[in-house]
Amino acid sequence: MRKTGGHSNLVRAYHQALQAAKSAKDINAEIAAYGKVIELGQNSTGNEEDIVDKKSLILYWSYNNIGDALTRKNQSKIIFNKNNYNLALDYYQQAYKLARDNAEKIAVLKRMAYNYRLMKDDEAFYKCFLKIIELSQDKDKREAYVALAEMQKNADEAAALYERALEYVPKEDTDVAGKCLNTLQICRELLVLYQELDIPQQQKRIYDLMNKTAVLAVRSLEDKIDGEDNRIRKLELFAKLIEVNRNYLQADDNRCGCLYRRMNDLLKSGEEFEFGGIKYSKNIIRRMLTPLH
Repeated sequence: MRKTGGHSNLVRAYHQALQAAKSAKDINAEIAAYGKVIELGQNSTGNEEDIVDKKSLILYWSYNNIGDALTRKNQSKIIFNKNNYNLALDYYQQAYKLARDNAEKIAVLKRMAYNYRLMKDDEAFYKCFLKIIELSQDKDKREAYVALAEMQKNADEAAALYERALEYVPKEDTDVAGKCLNTLQICRELLVLYQELDIPQQQKRIYDLMNKTAVLAVRSLEDKIDGEDNRIRKLELFAKLIEVNRNYLQADDNRCGCLYRRMNDLLKSGEEFEFGGIKYSKNIIRRMLTPLH
């Protein structure tokens, strides 16, 4: 009975800590509340599997919550103190040890990566982010590699990360058109990088891939437009189709004019549709078409 009681006390203490954290005006009081939960958890007994799992979960979140509170406290200080961030990282490390699956590990690693960014520790941040990618599902890795590449200042490293992102496009949970558009975005970045690095053979390889992908993207988007009944989604598809033709295929005015007219037929009078930072309306399209005549 003491085992069950100890577990009940731990659950009760955690709920009390949550309430205290919501009402606390002082971050130190919040840290102290979760600290009591950790102390109680470390001293509680009970070997039943269910009790052990719940205890680990409560401790996992308590360590995370203290790390979060310390991070907020560190950000509120005018003078940077590396030790304050290291203390938060220590709590995150404890949480990581208690993580039950990759999703919980990734949640902690994201918190740690954020602290490393605040500390301007690029090497630690990079290693932490790579660990996040390693633990992520294949369908999520393209986006993660792109995010990391965008943060890189070194052109060689950025290109290598974009190349890794390309490898995971086929494994994404999206349709052919989506895979094509993601590939085109990566190719665009790689072309700039390989021009900067002055590697002609890589430029040609990416340029060829971009052209082939753009042609496939147009076909896929046209097929989706033909099968789409929702007017707004159809407008979005036309906007994507125009972007591919303009930015990747350098389509002539007749081709783009045709697409604008088809889009114009879908727009209601006075309606303004925005997609990708570009606004479309009957008046705007009319002005776009005027130079084409």
